[in-house]
Amino acid sequence: MPPNLYRLVLPVADMASADAFWSRLLGLDVDPVVATRHYLHTGGAILALVDPREHGREHRPSPDWLYFRVPDLDATYERARALGCRPSKDDEGEGIQVRPWGDRSFYTYDPFENPICFVDDVRSESPPERLKYMGSPVANLCKVILPTTSMGRAEAFFQELLGHEADTFVPNRHFFRCDSCELALVNPTEHAVSHELEPKPFLPNPEVVYFAVSDLDATYESAQKLHMQPLPADDVEEGIQTRPWGERSFYGLDPSGNPICFVDDQTLFTGSA
Repeated sequence: MPPNLYRLVLPVADMASADAFWSRLLGLDVDPVVATRHYLHTGGAILALVDPREHGREHRPSPDWLYFRVPDLDATYERARALGCRPSKDDEGEGIQVRPWGDRSFYTYDPFENPICFVDDVRSESPPERLKYMGSPVANLCKVILPTTSMGRAEAFFQELLGHEADTFVPNRHFFRCDSCELALVNPTEHAVSHELEPKPFLPNPEVVYFAVSDLDATYESAQKLHMQPLPADDVEEGIQTRPWGERSFYGLDPSGNPICFVDDQTLFTGSA
């Protein structure tokens, strides 16, 4: 069984307004797991809303795009407009556009300046054999971008831990298929240069991306051989641990400083149910 990118933490600055925004935009109920962590169960990975200030951390938006595939792109766009989403304008213009690579999509920001993109589920760059959830009746969290300072180093790191090679059909955007979701590695400096944009200072992802794996011990041994750095957090013990919520997991940083976690897929905590 391939590794599954099964949970993504999205930083928000107000839990109540985040619940209202995301539940209305995605048309999904919020699962209030605990006061500081609420889940939305998309057709792909779990979207976890977390206020980092409740954990003693500064709020900082995600540095790169989070992608959702939806069966009703036009209706989603109208909901985004009604919710006052700040639009994003690129070379193709603002609003719903057909991209050069084939996606019909729109880019925008949530109330906390997290960049998000919604893609028409029936008109996507990903053919059915690559992603198994084509035609889902609900929104799918389908693609997560991790910024990297070195594409070669990041690709080698994740190839070892995920157990398969990256799809490199786009030179400055390499993909790892993780069951129902894709992990995309992007060097933001190279991306800016290729699009004739001014490069911005590098910022790693502020919150954790979670992977479910069938052999946690073997994955941990690989991480040790790769000299993966521990997560610099007082409340996260090093090494494989059984967490208070039942997951057996280990945390660390990828070579670019992005926080990641690997979880035994027999111990996944998927919400209050």
